[in-house]
Amino acid sequence: MSVTSRPRIPRHAWPGLILLTLATFAAITTELLPIGLLTPMSSSFGVDESTLGLMVSVYALAVTVLALPVTFATTRMPRKRLLVGTLLAYAVSNLVIAVAPSFALAVVGRGVGGLAHALFFSVVTAYASHLVPPHLVGRALATVYAGSSLGSILGLPLATSVGTTFGWPTAFVAVGTMTLLLGGLAVVLLPSAPGNPLHARSSLRTWWRRGLVTVAGANSAVYLGHFTLYTFVTPLVLAVGVQLDLLGPTLLLFGAAGILGLWTAGLFVDRYPRRIVLTLTVVLMASLAALAVMVPVILGAGGAGVSAGGAGLVAVLVIASFWVLTLGALPSLFMTSAIRTHGAPPDIVGAVINMASNIGITLGAALGGVVFASAGIGALPAVALVFVAIGFALMVLGRRGFPRGAPRLSPAE
Repeated sequence: MSVTSRPRIPRHAWPGLILLTLATFAAITTELLPIGLLTPMSSSFGVDESTLGLMVSVYALAVTVLALPVTFATTRMPRKRLLVGTLLAYAVSNLVIAVAPSFALAVVGRGVGGLAHALFFSVVTAYASHLVPPHLVGRALATVYAGSSLGSILGLPLATSVGTTFGWPTAFVAVGTMTLLLGGLAVVLLPSAPGNPLHARSSLRTWWRRGLVTVAGANSAVYLGHFTLYTFVTPLVLAVGVQLDLLGPTLLLFGAAGILGLWTAGLFVDRYPRRIVLTLTVVLMASLAALAVMVPVILGAGGAGVSAGGAGLVAVLVIASFWVLTLGALPSLFMTSAIRTHGAPPDIVGAVINMASNIGITLGAALGGVVFASAGIGALPAVALVFVAIGFALMVLGRRGFPRGAPRLSPAE
């Protein structure tokens, strides 16, 4: 079927979908913001970089523990009220961190953001499903979750550039202001959306039988590997020769690669969902394997002093761009795969994948901190590769979650 023959999303739904896309962009930028500013923030708070990585793991731990309980507890509540509340909580979290006089208070601020994040994606998933007819839910969700990918591949480098240029608190103020404005726009632009207590009937047995557990497990493993290294991407690129004032542009380079990956996934996800997710994961593993070889060699040759401006630095940046290219696509691919299992209603699927992602982020950030502190940053890519390979094995074996051919459709579709 040609692209032009596909049913189109109604025009009246687009303002809401665009707002939700911007909201997911802001949410992921909030989640990842300390990663790009790890070095200046650790200096400001007087802690080492591996300790500051706890700001990532604490946030993710809150989401891991709370995502499903909070989602089930709020199924009866109107979606609009919950969405506005989570956006305001993101704003409070970022602004508290910006003015925090101590690392402990900054961690508390991150905890507030983690609480918001625990609920946010289930609400957004349900809202996107509410804005369009049933047969267009998959396409609406793909649109909204593109904001999630763009948050990691574009929001993070932009915020990092602001933080390294004007001071790291400015980046948190900027993102906090954005979420505050989006909360106001949600009040005006979004229609009301009721809760649905029937969603609480989802069962673990159904999740397993339909393949939702497989998708969630693969998602967790890939995220664990990714964040073992990505949490410390700032000290990594600085160690191989990137100057601090070029950190933002370097992350923007990675962001451009991630946008290319997101665009590539969009071309093939409807026709070859299994093939595209497996192919991108192979590219991810190859990139991590190359980094596992090259980074220790560069550091062993003298680190930044030797590699600055040299072929080693260029090679690492090119390889890292392929790494981030895959990760521009994988978040939306995992969410789309999970929705297509029809293992649970959309808001529950959103909570399950949100929880799965943050299990990986929590463990990855913590594991990366331990490896960084004990064996150095050069050991991180090899450790990351092991867990991504586990995720790949789950994808290969889990044909219910990652079937061949065109996606399975629900009866409504």
